[in-house]
Amino acid sequence: MLASAPIAVGYVSRAEARQGLADLKVPYTSSQLDAFVRGLDHDNDDVITRAQFVSFVLVRQEAMLNAFKRLDTNADGKITRKDLKVVAGRLGYQLSAVELDRVLAVADSTGGGEGISFEEFAAHLLLVGDSHPEGAFE
Repeated sequence: MLASAPIAVGYVSRAEARQGLADLKVPYTSSQLDAFVRGLDHDNDDVITRAQFVSFVLVRQEAMLNAFKRLDTNADGKITRKDLKVVAGRLGYQLSAVELDRVLAVADSTGGGEGISFEEFAAHLLLVGDSHPEGAFE
């Protein structure tokens, strides 16, 4: 039996990141994960240090909260069909009921149709590079 490599304390490997995202049920693609690791791994050792990750989380959380607030037009803590319709209109998009439902379904993990909470929004956008409202319509 081969001895496993020692686990470095304070580091997250690509495989550990993949497993953690799966455990948290955060949707991602391999290319998103690759871009995520490349963006944080400034020393190109294929691991993310605690400092690199904390820095990313703080910056990313602020960006996601600002984007969420721009999409939550009535400030009720949920992004609803009505919110999306308002924001889409401001951006020059006209969305059908089916298109609105499709946008909501992408991040509404509860499937209740009551809207997207910040937690759902953040989980969906964790690895996506763009946190501008326009990204929801592309």
